[in-house]
Amino acid sequence: MTRSTNPLASGFGRAAFLALAFGPTAGCGAEPGSGQHGLQGSLVGKHVLITLIDACAIDHLSMYGYERDTTPFLARLAEESLVFEDVTAPAPYTIASVASLMTGEAVDVHGVTEAGREVSAELPMLAERFAQAGYQTNGLSANAHIQRAFGFARGFDSYDGFWPDIELEHRVPLAQSRRARKVLEDAAQDPRPLFAYWHFLPPHAPYDPPTVDRASFAGHLVGTPLDEAGSLDNLMPLSYGARQPGAPEAQAIEDLYDASLRHVDAQLAAISQALEDTGLADDTLWIVVSDHGEAFGQHGLWQHARTVHDEMVRVPLIVHLPKDLRAKIPPGRRTTPVGLADLHPTLVQLCELGGDLPWSSASLVDELLATGPPPAADLADRPPIVTRTAGPAEHVAIRDGQLKLIHRLSGFDEDGKRKGEGTWELYDLAADPAETKRLPHNQPAHAEDFARLRKQLRLFREAARARAKAATEVEVDAATEAHLTDIGY
Repeated sequence: MTRSTNPLASGFGRAAFLALAFGPTAGCGAEPGSGQHGLQGSLVGKHVLITLIDACAIDHLSMYGYERDTTPFLARLAEESLVFEDVTAPAPYTIASVASLMTGEAVDVHGVTEAGREVSAELPMLAERFAQAGYQTNGLSANAHIQRAFGFARGFDSYDGFWPDIELEHRVPLAQSRRARKVLEDAAQDPRPLFAYWHFLPPHAPYDPPTVDRASFAGHLVGTPLDEAGSLDNLMPLSYGARQPGAPEAQAIEDLYDASLRHVDAQLAAISQALEDTGLADDTLWIVVSDHGEAFGQHGLWQHARTVHDEMVRVPLIVHLPKDLRAKIPPGRRTTPVGLADLHPTLVQLCELGGDLPWSSASLVDELLATGPPPAADLADRPPIVTRTAGPAEHVAIRDGQLKLIHRLSGFDEDGKRKGEGTWELYDLAADPAETKRLPHNQPAHAEDFARLRKQLRLFREAARARAKAATEVEVDAATEAHLTDIGY
């Protein structure tokens, strides 16, 4: 792909103004059916499976270089897959991030920032696109944020939630994986291809893996007070920075989290076996991803949702192609910065689902074919990658290559006005991946980058708000409230 080297003259600087002036056709690349890409339509008739691992810390995964063998099955799958190394979630928490995955739009466009908001019917959901293209569709969710009442079942033929019995289903989500096997068995008897989205809760807090998986990394904690280090009562003060754990407690928390990863890895291995047993494996595109990351003391915080630093927003993305495509596209690593929401337009193009592409994401079809490091100006011809927390004093970040600008907005006064401009942080992720050294953006060496990114972020948010589709307000029932409380919301 040829990319401009002037992101003010082209890139989003241009795309934002075109979008505002001329409507929905700008900023997203080729329309479905254009034939621009060699892979266009290459997955028509294939099965598509998205499995999402909730609250997955990328630096705790074996295939991303973690020293512990937390995910042996996923490591084997990654060896046969395309592994994206620089993927940003649109939000550091579930409901907003998954709404972006399903719509392909930024949080400022879909507006689903909390439980009780339903995605606007004006925004087509991914399952709707597949259903309209003739696919059988199935959804399984173990997180009550991702449920029918909030619009996430739209387009699915069947959609099951697994949160009524949190003590059973969080610790041992066997019911979910067994249901997944039944879905695959039924799909094998149906002439239509399958689109499925399966949302697993572990390793999300509380970190309380079953005994067999607890033994892998946290068996030494059993019978000690630190065996409860992963409970919400213990984690929530850490999540808000109210206190910091000592070294033994911090290690115990990570031990329990890693054991929870081993648990969900085993469930994914069972799904892989079911794909083989039903004869669907060779004809299935299998995507493994997460909705957000998880922090373990970086920037003084634990869990997620509080910041837009990479520990909370960088997510894994493993793309396992059908057998015939694996023969053409060898497994490998992709280092181009991309967004989680980019999966939506990518699948639209690969499966030729029809309709307009989303406005605020970009197809990864070119990146599936790419080899070697990305060009220096790798984001210049796509909408910028933006991630944000919930408001009102939200944190917002924008990426441009390896530069990242964070705006921490101030709150509102009694009259509803911002108390001030807030603060700005500029980072070079190539030199400082942990985001511990702010670049002095008021100095000449960084002033131009700061001004450019600040302008891009302003243009993007203005354009997004102009295109926003108001989320519908819905009632949150008692069972949902109870489940969300049980997992720390």
